Amino acid sequence: MLVRSISRIDDYKMEYSVQLTFREQWMDERLKFNDYNGKMKYLTLTEANRVWMPDLFFSNEKEGHFHNIIMPNVYIRIFPNGLVLYSIRISLTLSCPMNLKLYPLDRQTCSLRMVSYGWTTDDLVFLWKEGDPVQVVKNLHLPRFTLEKFLTDYCNSKTNTGEYSCLKVDLLFKREFSYYLIQIYIPCCMLVIVSWVSFWLDQSAVPARVSLGVTTLLTMATQTSGINASLPPVSYTKAIDVWTGVCLTFVFGALLEFALVNYASRSDTHRDDMSKKCDLERTVSMDVGDYEDGPNSFNMVRSNSTIIVVLLVLHQVSCTRDDKQGYRYGYQSYPRPSRPSPGGRQFGENYGWAYHRGEGYWYHPESMWRWRPNNGWRQYPRRNNNNHNYNNNYNYH
Repeated sequence: MLVRSISRIDDYKMEYSVQLTFREQWMDERLKFNDYNGKMKYLTLTEANRVWMPDLFFSNEKEGHFHNIIMPNVYIRIFPNGLVLYSIRISLTLSCPMNLKLYPLDRQTCSLRMVSYGWTTDDLVFLWKEGDPVQVVKNLHLPRFTLEKFLTDYCNSKTNTGEYSCLKVDLLFKREFSYYLIQIYIPCCMLVIVSWVSFWLDQSAVPARVSLGVTTLLTMATQTSGINASLPPVSYTKAIDVWTGVCLTFVFGALLEFALVNYASRSDTHRDDMSKKCDLERTVSMDVGDYEDGPNSFNMVRSNSTIIVVLLVLHQVSCTRDDKQGYRYGYQSYPRPSRPSPGGRQFGENYGWAYHRGEGYWYHPESMWRWRPNNGWRQYPRRNNNNHNYNNNYNYH
């Protein structure tokens, strides 16, 4: 057997196409003739139906045809001792079951099986020729594979009708990695690196980072779909699936990281703004509660009127007032108790409710008395308007 060419190895259909010159030889004593003292070496026939032939067929064949250009590529030689040599050129498409778990770093073994169709081993036995029964042309070229070696063996099969003789040739192919390195691995690495560029962009550049992340994610998904389109749907995980899955995870992680960072940044900014607004409101409330009576008090209140107006606007936006429960600032609630008893002091109705540094209190601005739930009534000294300092002499009641 001479392997002339292997034109195609199809991963999707799991088949390969081969062109070979097939030869078989057997002994038929009925065809002995006189060679006239060695003058006639052999007889040549071109019609195979004129002699008896073994009923050999290729068991894993899908398609096949003979070659008839310019003349039928077949001959039969009959030697004087009754030996018959049959030779023909044929092209075959043979099935080749593949295991793609290591794709594209795999090796595949494709077989060529020759079996007797009707004659059992009691009548017909196939034997490999001693020496070198299978030859391969030296310039054999495959687009994505390399033929590492080939082995010959026997594969007799037993059925209900008997045992049939069988011969097989195992062709071991190694897949070339350079093609997949250029077409799959390098583009996937480039897509992952491009998705990481978003880490160096400003977090406020939302359109640029979102566009970059979504584009690389869709490109990676398209690349994965293209790879799987050239392979049969199998029930196990391939090596290329692990690679594309890891790359897709990195690209998706880069996009998810931007979403989380953007959300956290906006939350921190909003929390800081709320804290500043409510701190301003509490500061102004203390200024209103602690101003001193005197000829300059009206001027001070008038100067703070603008701040109070701004405070009221910010208060309605950032804080919530509940007359029954008091003020609510941020995530904490400061309860407003019922109006305390003056304890014999005639304050009338001219005192109100305020809070400072997370603690609420009743106050009377004219006499500078304050009432807190923990300390009771407490009189604050009047503030010096020049240095805005308090002395430490407090009276508790």
